[in-house]
Amino acid sequence: TNCREARPRRTLRLMRFVAVAVALSLVVVFLGMGDASLLAAASPLSIVVTSTADTVATPTCPDVARCTLRRAIEAANLDTAASDVVIRFSPTLFPPVSPATIMIGGTPLPIGTRADLAIDGSDAGVRIVGTLGAAGASADGLVLTGARARVSGLSLASFTGHCLKLTGLDTMIGGDRAAGKGNSVGNCATGIRSEGATSSVVGNRVGFADDGVAAAPVQTAVVITASNAVVGDDSMGAGYQNRIGNAQVGLLAGGSAGPGVTGIKVAGNVFGVSATGSSAPVGTAIRVLANVTSAFVSANTISNAQAGIAVQGAPVAASASGVRMTANTFNQIGRLSIDLDDDGIANPNDEGDPDVGANGLRNHPRFTRVVQARITGTACAGCQIQLYLAAHSPGGVADYGAASIPGAVVAAGADGSFSFDSPAVTPGEWVTALATDAQGNTSEFAPGSRVGAGSLQCSNGMLERGWNLVGYFSADAVNLGISFPAEGPDAGKVRAIYHLEAGSGVYTRWLADAPFASTLTALEPGEAYWFLADHTLALSGGFALSTPVPVQLRTGWNTLVYIGAAAPALDAFASLGATFTEIHAWDATSGAWSTFGAGGVPSWAQGFTEVQACHAYQLYVGADALLVPLQP
Repeated sequence: TNCREARPRRTLRLMRFVAVAVALSLVVVFLGMGDASLLAAASPLSIVVTSTADTVATPTCPDVARCTLRRAIEAANLDTAASDVVIRFSPTLFPPVSPATIMIGGTPLPIGTRADLAIDGSDAGVRIVGTLGAAGASADGLVLTGARARVSGLSLASFTGHCLKLTGLDTMIGGDRAAGKGNSVGNCATGIRSEGATSSVVGNRVGFADDGVAAAPVQTAVVITASNAVVGDDSMGAGYQNRIGNAQVGLLAGGSAGPGVTGIKVAGNVFGVSATGSSAPVGTAIRVLANVTSAFVSANTISNAQAGIAVQGAPVAASASGVRMTANTFNQIGRLSIDLDDDGIANPNDEGDPDVGANGLRNHPRFTRVVQARITGTACAGCQIQLYLAAHSPGGVADYGAASIPGAVVAAGADGSFSFDSPAVTPGEWVTALATDAQGNTSEFAPGSRVGAGSLQCSNGMLERGWNLVGYFSADAVNLGISFPAEGPDAGKVRAIYHLEAGSGVYTRWLADAPFASTLTALEPGEAYWFLADHTLALSGGFALSTPVPVQLRTGWNTLVYIGAAAPALDAFASLGATFTEIHAWDATSGAWSTFGAGGVPSWAQGFTEVQACHAYQLYVGADALLVPLQP
C-alpha cells in the first residue's frame, strides 16, 4: 500500500517539477528579449512588445510572442504597484538595423494614462504607422496623458491628427539622437504636440522619413503650449537639436493653453534642411503666439523659410511680449527673418514707445557710422545691441540678418548711443543689428548698412578730346578767367564749361571764345561739369574725406557727383527710394551715354550697374529728394 501511495506522490512531484521547468523556460525566453522584471509587478515594471500585430487577441502582457503595443499600453494603464513602467520592444522582432512596422488598424491606440510611463524604442527599430483615416477621421498616433511620460527612439507616420502627443507635466519627447533616443515623425497633420509645463522636446526629426532626408510633410511640425517648455538644447550638443522641415509651420509656441505662457526656451534647432543639407522648406520656422509673455529663442539655424521667427501681435488684445532672440542664423529667407506682429511688414521706428503690438514693437537700432574700425549708432537707452552680418541684395529690400558676429554684443548708454570697436567685419560687407530691452523684447532687424573702409580719395581724372562729364575736385573754388586751365602746359585746352543749376534746371556756361557770353564764373570742388576739350589733359587737384557728401536733388534731371562708396546702383541710390527712374553716365572715350534704369528699363538695355565713387552722373527724379551716398 505504501508503494501504491508513493507512486501518485512521485507523479505529482514530477508534474510540479515539469510545471516549474516550463515556467523557468519562459523566464529564460523573456530574459533573451527584455528585462526579467516582465513577470513581476515590481518597481520599476518593464513590458516588452513581442508582436508587430495590432489586433491579435491576447489577454495580457507579458507574452513570449503575442504582446502587442496596444496590449502593452493597456497593461501599463492597469498597473498600480510599480513606481514607473517602461514599454520596450524585442530587438529580435524589432532589429535596429531593419526596423519592423506596427500598422495601426481601424481603432486608435489606447491612450497611456498613468504617470511615469516611458515608451522606449532606442534599442530597437520600431515604426508605428497609421493609415491616414482608417484609424478615425482625425486619429492621433501615440497619446500619453500622465505626468513625467517619456517617448524615445520611435518612428511615427501617417496619422490624420497628431503623430505624437503628450499632455502631462514634466514630459520628454526624444533625447540624445546619438544614443538612439530621438523620434522620427512625419506625414501627419501635427508632428509633435507637448501640452505640459516643464516639458522637453529634444533630438527629434519632424517632417522627414526615417532616413532624415526624404520629405514626409506635416502641416505643423511641433506645438508647445505650456510654460517652461524646452524645444532643443544648445548646451547639450548636436544630438539634442530637433531637425524640422517640410512643414507649413515649424514650431508653434503658445498653442491654446491660455494667457501667461512663460519661460519657453527654443534653442539649437535646425529648420529647413535635411540631414544631408538639402532643402526642406518651411513656411514660418518659429511662430510665437500672443499668449506668450516670455521666451528665449537662441542659436537656431533657419533656412529655406518664407518667414524666420514670427511673433504674434494683436491690435486690441494682449500681444506676445518678452520674446528674446539672440545668436540665431538665417539663410534663404523669403520675407522677414524676424517679424513682429506676424504681418510680413518691416515695422518703421517711431518715437514714444511702447507701442501696441508684439514685443511692444521695440524700435530697431539706427546706424550713424559704419566703418571697419568702428560702428556707431543709437537705440533704446540701456538696450542690448547685437551686431549681425546681413544677407544683402542690391537695393536692400529683402535684406535680413544672416549670422551674429562673435563677441559683437554691447549695451547702449543712457543716451541710447552704442559703438562696436574693431568688429570682425571687412569693407564691402553689410551689417544689421537687433535691440533687446530690459524686459526681453527684441526688435526686428535694422536696415542693412554697408561697411566702409573709413576714407575716400577723389582725384581729377583725364579729359578726353571732346565733351567730358566729370567731377571737379580742386581743393578750393577756382575763378574762371580768359583761359582754362589758366597756366601750365595744358593752358587753354578747354574751350567751354557748362554747369546745370539744380534749382532752376538752367545751364550756366563759360566760353573761352566768347567771354562776354559767359554766365559761369567759378568752379566749385565736388560739383559736376561738362568740359569741352581740344586735347587730352589731366585736371589737377583732389581731396580725401571720411564721410559721404549728400546732394539735394530737385524734381527732374540733375547732374551730380557721387561722393561715397562704389556700389551697385540700387545700393548707391537707395536713399532715394522709388523717386528715381533713370541714371545716365557719360563715356568720354566713346562719346556716348550709358544707362541704368531703376525699374522701367529691361536688363538687356542696362549699360552699367555699378556706380563709381567720385564720378559724375545725370539722374532723373520724380520728386525732390536728398541723396545720401554710402559710407566710404
